[in-house]
Amino acid sequence: MELVQCIQTVYASEHEWIEPDHDRILFRKGHVYPVFPEPPYWLTQDEEGERHIIADGREEISEDPWFSMHFQVL
Repeated sequence: MELVQCIQTVYASEHEWIEPDHDRILFRKGHVYPVFPEPPYWLTQDEEGERHIIADGREEISEDPWFSMHFQVL
């Protein structure tokens, strides 16, 4: 398990695979989330307790470009 901090709020409306909901926040800037590796993915839970992949195909979570734009490892 790793702890990560959100550095940029992530909204559900930013993701095509989720039905648009412009007010729903998945991850809040400044909040800390536990992340668990389930190769080849890194998973965490959003503000409502739903699981999400926040990095994939990387041995180190910080190597994923999307992750690096939205989170930092603590």
